[in-house]
Amino acid sequence: LALALLATIYFFYTIPLVQAQQLLSPQTLGRIITDLDVWLQNSFLKYVFTGLIPALVWTAFFAICPPMFKMIANFGSNATSSSNAENSALKYFWWFMVISAFTGTSLSSAIIDAFNSGINLG
Repeated sequence: LALALLATIYFFYTIPLVQAQQLLSPQTLGRIITDLDVWLQNSFLKYVFTGLIPALVWTAFFAICPPMFKMIANFGSNATSSSNAENSALKYFWWFMVISAFTGTSLSSAIIDAFNSGINLG
């Protein structure tokens, strides 16, 4: 169960993050907040909506990663000691960072864009 959970986190973590990032984008928020175009003429507010908010979403997720991997290691790694569980948590987090560094958001963005536009095969 722990390995299935880890595989799911490793490969599908970006989909909800990219979706949240797209929901908080100025284009999407412009449909909800009618005066957003006026606000975005201010360079500071444009910076906040295009850079700071997406960065805060990613930072919040990466902040909860170490406790999440430690919890998975404590319950699913079959560790016989606390030291072994922490070692497993570090390995889980290391592999997560390796996979996230090389796949990034490009794969998730492609998947979400394909579903949003409708997949046409043939």
